[in-house]
Amino acid sequence: MPVSNCCVSFFDFGAVGDGVADDTLALQAALASGESRVTGLGHSFRVTGTLTLTAGIEIVDADIIFELAQMPASSVVVPLFQAAGTRTVQSLLTANASASAATVTVADGSQFPVGSYVMLAQNKLWDMLDPPKGATYGEMHRVKAVAGNQVTLDEPVLYAATVAEGARLERLDFLAGITLRNVSASGQGLGYNQIGVDLSVCRDILIEGCSFDLFAHSGITIGTSAHFQVLRSQVTRGRRPGFSYGVAIQHGSHWGNVTDCFFSDLRHGVSIGGSQGVCRQIVIKGNNCYGCVEAGLDSHPAGDYIVFANNTLFQEGGTDGMTIQCNNVQVSGNMIRGSLRHGILYQACSAGEIWTGTIEGNTIVNAGALDPDSTQVGILCQQRGAIAYRGLIVANNIVTGGWHDSLLVETIAGPLQYLTITGNNFILPTRDGIHLKTAGGHSIWFGTITGNAIRATRYNIHLEAGESPEIQYFAVTGNTASTGQKAILGVNTNRIAAVGNVAAVSGSGGITVAGANSVMADNVIS
Repeated sequence: MPVSNCCVSFFDFGAVGDGVADDTLALQAALASGESRVTGLGHSFRVTGTLTLTAGIEIVDADIIFELAQMPASSVVVPLFQAAGTRTVQSLLTANASASAATVTVADGSQFPVGSYVMLAQNKLWDMLDPPKGATYGEMHRVKAVAGNQVTLDEPVLYAATVAEGARLERLDFLAGITLRNVSASGQGLGYNQIGVDLSVCRDILIEGCSFDLFAHSGITIGTSAHFQVLRSQVTRGRRPGFSYGVAIQHGSHWGNVTDCFFSDLRHGVSIGGSQGVCRQIVIKGNNCYGCVEAGLDSHPAGDYIVFANNTLFQEGGTDGMTIQCNNVQVSGNMIRGSLRHGILYQACSAGEIWTGTIEGNTIVNAGALDPDSTQVGILCQQRGAIAYRGLIVANNIVTGGWHDSLLVETIAGPLQYLTITGNNFILPTRDGIHLKTAGGHSIWFGTITGNAIRATRYNIHLEAGESPEIQYFAVTGNTASTGQKAILGVNTNRIAAVGNVAAVSGSGGITVAGANSVMADNVIS
């Protein structure tokens, strides 16, 4: 066996590298050799089974043709590359851990050495949609100190964990150090439920300059993993119904980036979710998604501290540009175009957490026809959780094309407080430019609607409270409106200051805001 301080090639282990001969055994021997760097020297290798990766491995400059001898059963997923650590050691909490607690009490603290990674998991469902999607709470930490059965974590607990919900600490024994550079791989398309790279309970992951084509399940799947980067790579032509992800980030993965990648002809370019734990601190930036059959970028049903920035999406088939079910999220600088249901769908669904969101500087263009049997919205923000949604900013967006509403903010299962809508251009929706809507006693209080330029067909600004006074304590100032039936309409509102707005509207289209404590002053209507 060759020994090298630099690297070995697959040819050193008997590979033919002509893209025809079966090189599976040679490639696996190279990966299991103990060498940290293996190169394909730019050649093509035909592989007929899964290749297992070891810790600290780097694969460079290889073209892999993944051909299974027969189509697997529909429930069987077959990865090309696979690596997995373990998540088996666990100890139940013996006392509840409140949010912001630094220490948790477990039955056996000796299982968690200082510096180890852990998942604080429980059986409580995160998702309050009807029906629930089944994601459970779980957050990743490192152990800072251990004193008996008291385990101190590296940062405060984010989500309260209770004994009644089976709260437990699970040790994550990561497989560390997986690197793929300049690796291209092709699968067999629909019917072959293949994954390009399947990583579970791993950390320190780098996938750079790689290409995955015709992998029906996903190009890259990262589950319960940490510290990962996917850079300047592409995933194309999956389209298996219900699956087909470019990059799937799942099951409580933390601290990762997907940057400057290209995705085409998939279900989702990037999907953040899974059923076991909340994915946190993920950045999706500078990617290009073309022709995804559902949302180009997707986070559901559980995510927190997620950033979607400077991505470009072209969608088809009446789906969402982005579907986001997160706690704290920033959506900024994205270009979204195509035949869309919603440009950005942002839903707050958690059962008991505080939500904040920033949607800023996005350009959203709907080039498709409106469906008369559904509601299509440029930016749709829904409060569907059971606790106050505190802190939503919608600023400096351009929303144009065929929409029913340019912006719709609605409360369905909980209240919303502290809302800022400012500096947006909302152009030619068939109904409303800015639409706030409440139902079932779930109020929207304390906000500003300022400095927006709107051209709507019906109401330029529509404050629609289901009951009085579900919408109140709002300053509506400095907005301009052209055309439409009404500049500003407030129904079942109170304590609204509509001041200093300018509108050129038809008919009786002035400003009407309900509420004995509301004020309408210094507006220019012509």
